[in-house]
Amino acid sequence: PDGTPFLMGQAGDWTGSEKEGLTKEEQDLLPQDTECSRRIFKNKNGDEVYCSIILAGRDTTSIHRPELCLPGQGWTINEHMETIPVAAAPGGRLDVMHMNGTRLARLSDGRTVQMKSVFLYWFVGKDRITASHWQRIYWTSRDRVLHNINHRWAYILVNVSIRDDAGSAGAAQSEDDAAKTAAGFVQDIYPTFVEK
Repeated sequence: PDGTPFLMGQAGDWTGSEKEGLTKEEQDLLPQDTECSRRIFKNKNGDEVYCSIILAGRDTTSIHRPELCLPGQGWTINEHMETIPVAAAPGGRLDVMHMNGTRLARLSDGRTVQMKSVFLYWFVGKDRITASHWQRIYWTSRDRVLHNINHRWAYILVNVSIRDDAGSAGAAQSEDDAAKTAAGFVQDIYPTFVEK
């Protein structure tokens, strides 16, 4: 929809470097008119956040719950997921889905370590924002039938790594630190998505 977010290079103290868009595997799976914006953001403290936006085309199958696609990238998602509020202006509050994941990664020295990350995500449609996949489905169906609105949904995914034994640069010290860093980043990036 008009005003659907794409990632700016600057948000508060965060500076983002652009990453590759859709991978070949994603291009093969998703409808051709799916759009993507991805950046790695860093702040002056050395914190690092990965942020991705997937924007559906006419075919709404582009958008799905991240917990369905992340396992295909090697992540094991913790079963405990919860909606949490983030104090994000304008509006004062943004509800996002919080989940944790782990995956094995091979380091440049040949060692294999278990990576841990905190993920936050939410969905954006025309005049609609929700952290709930099922709320998104309900609004999609209702608004199409009753109001002739076909939402072109986007989902925003924020990922903060937790430092492993290898001492990954830019990674948070603990799960709580990662969650705070992710929420702080959302506070800064969210206003850049809202039309002036």
